[in-house]
Amino acid sequence: MNKETKKKLLAPFPKEVVQDPPKGKFGKFVNHAVYIERLRDCDVDYEWEFEPIIINDKVIGAKGRLTVEGKVYEGAGDVEGPALARATLGECLKLAESDAFKRSCMRFGLGVELWSGTDDFYADDNKQQPIQKTGKVKDQVIEKEDEALKKAKENFAKDIMQPAEPKITQKILQEMVFISCNEDKNFANKCWKTSMEMTKLKAKVTGDVATWKESTIKTFLDNVETFVTNYADEYKEREGNTDTINNIIDVLDAKVSDKKEEEVGEVKEGPWMQEQPSEKQLKPFNDCVNKAIDNGDDELAAKAKSALADGSINKGNIFDWVDTETWSLKDGS
Repeated sequence: MNKETKKKLLAPFPKEVVQDPPKGKFGKFVNHAVYIERLRDCDVDYEWEFEPIIINDKVIGAKGRLTVEGKVYEGAGDVEGPALARATLGECLKLAESDAFKRSCMRFGLGVELWSGTDDFYADDNKQQPIQKTGKVKDQVIEKEDEALKKAKENFAKDIMQPAEPKITQKILQEMVFISCNEDKNFANKCWKTSMEMTKLKAKVTGDVATWKESTIKTFLDNVETFVTNYADEYKEREGNTDTINNIIDVLDAKVSDKKEEEVGEVKEGPWMQEQPSEKQLKPFNDCVNKAIDNGDDELAAKAKSALADGSINKGNIFDWVDTETWSLKDGS
């Protein structure tokens, strides 16, 4: 920084921006924004970062770190008692940051005249007198506050640090699946659900993608690749089908036992046939019922609804009510 810029930067603030302290306080002050304007107008290269100090869920202060032209200046700000009692957490955070910023500026000379002659705790250590402990209640309170502040600093990272950014988000992962599935919405939806379930089983994780490790993400993408390789041709043949038809195909596929050999035979009958229809089975069934109503066949639609309500329709016979050639409702009783 050249001498001319430094002189302009560290010049005392004009009297018109210096304000008197509130009633009951001492020490003139200048608003936070004026400090920012001075740095801006002097074209100074600076960086600012701060860490709030929280005790009992209240922001009581902040530690600031101001880097000006490559040199670091630190300062601590606080929140006064009245503000702690009435201000919100966000307001206290702003007050603490503002105070820390101005004190950091003071460390390299900007606004230092506002502190001149005051009993500021930034005075050199050898000029400060240590607190004489008398054993009175007041001194015990001071000791407890010091211990609490020390503990808050030690636990700062654990208590208030923001969680690490996730390695990947669900939205990005879904976009990757969508692209891998040649932007086929139905194919991508099926691929996502299948790959997700396989990943949760293999890696023993939840479906919260933000918590996944890199190894889990790799496992998921491997599952996606396997699914796409195995079923891309099948889904390509489905192009042009309505959602209802593709849902029917999925339902029929779901009936096939995974214990069968590569050449799939007929689905074995069993107790599963008496179970209530699945959501995938109900969707095409309900579509056909609605279609019947639209076509004025209210009697058949009412009969189908009644059969479903009294349990006559189950997993084993629900498609007796669906004409798979016209995808319309028929009497399956």
